[in-house]
Amino acid sequence: MLVRAGKETKPDLVVRAGPRYNRELLDPGPAPVGWEAFADVGVSVPLWNRNRGGVAAAEAEVARAREAVARVELDLRSRLTELFRQYASARGDIRAYRDEIAPRLEAAFRLRRERYEERRAEYVDVLAAQRSVLELREGHLDVLQRGWRAALLIDGLLVGADPSGAAFERRAGY
Repeated sequence: MLVRAGKETKPDLVVRAGPRYNRELLDPGPAPVGWEAFADVGVSVPLWNRNRGGVAAAEAEVARAREAVARVELDLRSRLTELFRQYASARGDIRAYRDEIAPRLEAAFRLRRERYEERRAEYVDVLAAQRSVLELREGHLDVLQRGWRAALLIDGLLVGADPSGAAFERRAGY
């Protein structure tokens, strides 16, 4: 576009037509005095025309396009950074649930159940431990959902499917 603007030095065609009044009173010939029609056609010859205005406009358009690309790149990078932060956080939480929290609560539940079977604990304690295990599993599912959501949005962002994530959120009901 910029090269084309530098080479475009086409002259402008000037065309004028219309009525005008002839006031040549001193004309010795038989020319009539009064209204007459006229038509002019002209072409400006571009001896020194380098189309500077067109070149400047093309340069501005190229600069705007580069800035738009940079703006989109920064926006995508920002989204990717936020999504990766969410994904890494979810992975850490998943590991904590799997490796630390779940084994402890399940061991506590088993211990309370065994004590109840030995008649050394109340059934209410067993139910409370079981409720804690179920709440733990529900929290674990929420963290898994967060992690997979972030992973899918990252995947969509990288392949260019839907950078906003709106389609995924509509399907998933978020």
